[in-house]
Amino acid sequence: MDAVRDRLASRAVVRRALGVLWLIDAGLQAETSKFAPSYPLGGLAQSSMGLPPWAHAAVYAGIDPFVAHWGLWNLAATLLQAVIGVALLSNRAPRAAIAVSATWAGMIWWVGEGFGFLPSGQALVLGGAPGPALAYAVLAGLAWPRPGRRDMTPAAWKATWATLWLGGAALQILGSRSPARVLEANLSEHSNGQPGPLASTAHFAYRLTEAHPLLVPVALVLVQAAVGLGGLTVRRRPQRWIYLGMATAGLFGVVGEQMGSVLSGGTDPGLGPLVILLACAGLPRPRRRPTWRLAPDTLSTGLGRLGLTTGTLPATPLILAAGRIRPQWGRSGLPGSPRGESNS
Repeated sequence: MDAVRDRLASRAVVRRALGVLWLIDAGLQAETSKFAPSYPLGGLAQSSMGLPPWAHAAVYAGIDPFVAHWGLWNLAATLLQAVIGVALLSNRAPRAAIAVSATWAGMIWWVGEGFGFLPSGQALVLGGAPGPALAYAVLAGLAWPRPGRRDMTPAAWKATWATLWLGGAALQILGSRSPARVLEANLSEHSNGQPGPLASTAHFAYRLTEAHPLLVPVALVLVQAAVGLGGLTVRRRPQRWIYLGMATAGLFGVVGEQMGSVLSGGTDPGLGPLVILLACAGLPRPRRRPTWRLAPDTLSTGLGRLGLTTGTLPATPLILAAGRIRPQWGRSGLPGSPRGESNS
């Protein structure tokens, strides 16, 4: 990262963006279906599917205390997320807001996301791993206010960027099943119940993986590794790798995560917007083009030349006419020149 130029998204901008996302989450949490008595053990507990016994038990241990009066607890969760959003967006008591938001995000990561699905052995960045809630907490920590420091610490930003993408490449390889089967399972699971146009993107990716079970996973590994290493090691124009990471995160967010399933009962927009926000915190701000201003002496000189040019315009026909007159004195008047010979 360039240590001189400011970043596109400062710490304050990241905090405000997180505030907007928390308000969106609060709106999604306030949907009528989330208040149903059956939601905690029917919808919320789905985060434990596919997890090993210890993780499955941990998720249920986090849900059970709130089942009896779920409607009230869900209202409290909705209000808490709204308060976090307003506090971060208004930049009032930012340290307290970050601390509360990181703690609450950790609870969501545990209960609502099943530890980002990482213990299952089938988690992929394409499917939202290591979990949007964990990304909320990490970004909040990176955006902690520090006097005299506008932007994130370059070393911390690089470590986060590299961990995400190189970890994603590792997850693509080290799954509990073959890379192609893990990829197909993620696409099938996330597209289930989604609107037709959105689900069709996952279906296309599924068929592509089915037709090329080696090529597609290898391509995803190479892209994620290149993004992680490029943002970490490339000193000259690392922006190209950050832009590639933004495009990849956007593609994963639509095709893999299906926009966090917000169109079918999801509780957050997914990992994609958070990765794009992290990328903006690492991109240098565009250089401003210089503003051309005329100095007083330059202005007076230019006006003088303009007046001179304007004053000579009426005499232009006379000058042109004079240019057509052939002089009678020239070579014909010189000794040794034949009389009557033209000078032209």
